[in-house]
Amino acid sequence: SKNFGNCLTVDDYTVMKAMGLPVNTESDWTQMGDSSQKKEQFFMPLKSIERQLLAVLKTPNKAEMESQIFPLLNTTKNGDGSVLLQNHLGDFGLEKLLQAAPTVAPVPTTPTGQGAPVVTTSTITPVSTLIPGEGLIINAHQLAQVFSGLAINELSCARVIPQQLGKPTDNIGILLFTTHTGSPRAKGGALEFEFSAGKINRIVFQMPTYRDFEQDVLDHPEVGGCRIDPAFLTKLR
Repeated sequence: SKNFGNCLTVDDYTVMKAMGLPVNTESDWTQMGDSSQKKEQFFMPLKSIERQLLAVLKTPNKAEMESQIFPLLNTTKNGDGSVLLQNHLGDFGLEKLLQAAPTVAPVPTTPTGQGAPVVTTSTITPVSTLIPGEGLIINAHQLAQVFSGLAINELSCARVIPQQLGKPTDNIGILLFTTHTGSPRAKGGALEFEFSAGKINRIVFQMPTYRDFEQDVLDHPEVGGCRIDPAFLTKLR
């Protein structure tokens, strides 16, 4: 059969649709275009945070990781470079990862040409406040220590939590991660992050089943341009 599409007018398509024929009118195409644009705008803030966070998590150098993550963090209480860290993933030694490792600071040399290095440690809030579940506001240095100490291996893309799909805005994303052998958290888990105005305010270590995320991945492997292979979930079990 020949394609007569170029011979038809806008009115022809309107009449054909009124007859119940499977055609799209000009208004249908416009509506689909508007819907696609709105969908893209809905996921845009999440995608921006995702790109920056994944770049940080893939950075092997802890010092570079800290400098990259600092401008991405903010809490109302402590300002830039701070984030509320929570843990619903179980006891995997998060408190130990938060302990500041001694760092050697360079000092001016003495008249004899020799200088003694000064060992300094970062001051941190007592980690006991993290246990009740409310979490702990930490700085970029501490967060870099946690990420580095976890020995993260593979990372999925980030998706909006299922509960925010179809809502006016999205400000909570989740991604999955696996860990290398020897990590304090065997196999891995899920990382949830809440953000506003382009800054991450809260980070939570979760089980993949939290918020029914695992089932959502199984039912809908691709959401908002992020495809997570269900096989990724088997690595976390």
